Amino acid sequence: MKIYFDTLTPNQSNLSEFETNGKEDWWLVSKGSVMKRELENMQINFHSLDTLDEPGIYYIDVNGDPNWWTGWCLNGPSHILEKVPEAVCQLVREKKLRLIINADKEGGPMVYDNNGSGPSLDGFATTTKFMRQRNLPPYSVLILQGNSKIEDDYDKWLRTNQEQKLFEVQYSNHFGHIFFDDKMPKDVCLMNALLNKECKDFNSLNRVYRPHRGAHLYTLATENLLQYGIVSCNQVGDSCSVARELANTDDVKFKKVMESNFPIYIDGNWAQENAAWNYNPSLYQSTRFTVITETIFNANTAFVTEKIFKPLALGHPFILIAGSGTLKALENMGFRCNFYNFGTEYDAIEDPVQRFAVIHNKIKEFIELDNDTKIKMMGAAMDDVIFNFNHIRENNFYHDAISKSIKNSMEYFNEKVW
Repeated sequence: MKIYFDTLTPNQSNLSEFETNGKEDWWLVSKGSVMKRELENMQINFHSLDTLDEPGIYYIDVNGDPNWWTGWCLNGPSHILEKVPEAVCQLVREKKLRLIINADKEGGPMVYDNNGSGPSLDGFATTTKFMRQRNLPPYSVLILQGNSKIEDDYDKWLRTNQEQKLFEVQYSNHFGHIFFDDKMPKDVCLMNALLNKECKDFNSLNRVYRPHRGAHLYTLATENLLQYGIVSCNQVGDSCSVARELANTDDVKFKKVMESNFPIYIDGNWAQENAAWNYNPSLYQSTRFTVITETIFNANTAFVTEKIFKPLALGHPFILIAGSGTLKALENMGFRCNFYNFGTEYDAIEDPVQRFAVIHNKIKEFIELDNDTKIKMMGAAMDDVIFNFNHIRENNFYHDAISKSIKNSMEYFNEKVW
């Protein structure tokens, strides 16, 4: 079995004609595909599609959350499967190619009810629809996605809708090493913090505004917790119902607090520039734990990004403001996630308002402890911090996901249909 691309040009995805900005379909396919580079790192060969001589994989590197490429967006592009050239689809029908949709750059839900404010959005249904429209064989499409719940979600969807399983899904995470370079500290940052007499209790680094980040920053300000942390807020957004509900406030109070306290810049203004590849060890070396505000909080997904991997790689305890089940996803990846008196039970709270309140109560409870107790807790957390520090260096979760997708495709060709 081989892996095929339209062109062998580096960093160019299959279906790259849909990368062009300004066209209606530009957001379907990711600009600058990393798949060829990762395959080279794994010492896996790939080939030009016009040399096809045995069954193989055809990767499609899509852009964004499922609503970007499954046909949800009003007046937006149709499903990525509708854009696959007929010649490629015919090779799929002949079982000479299998399509793998790389959708792991984001972790949004495949099914979204829109809270009654619009039509339900069902990426499982639209994918099923276009599989049938293009007459693609069962299991000839595999979707790699960044939501660790994707496989359970699809199984539940199939049972609920009594649908035939036409495609497969797999969790994939490609964020673990994207920020690694030769400047990465050789020792855990918590050790420096333990020896730092000027150490603050926490850091909370917030770039792009999201409602749960706004509510978090509002809570820090109104609970007089800002002084105990190193906090950045590069972007201040408008009040919305989600932020107000999480913060238990109204529009007037929310705007007043946000305008009087933020933005705050700690190590530069990252409001417009992507900070995914950047990190500042000194912020971790001078704080006792990290408050991670992940990309997704309210949606029922578990999306692990570089925001989580940075404190793991820098050797720092953390508490996580993220979708329910995200700590469980980390534990399934082998990480240790129980620091101080935070526990991990809050991760299982499905109601976002309740989960938000519990997390911030835990932050406040830690801050109210005496200094000697905090130092003892830091010492007790050291073994787990060191374990995580080593574990992320010893594993490449993205390569694991690619290997799993290749093995799955070998089974597709050899056992299921070929």
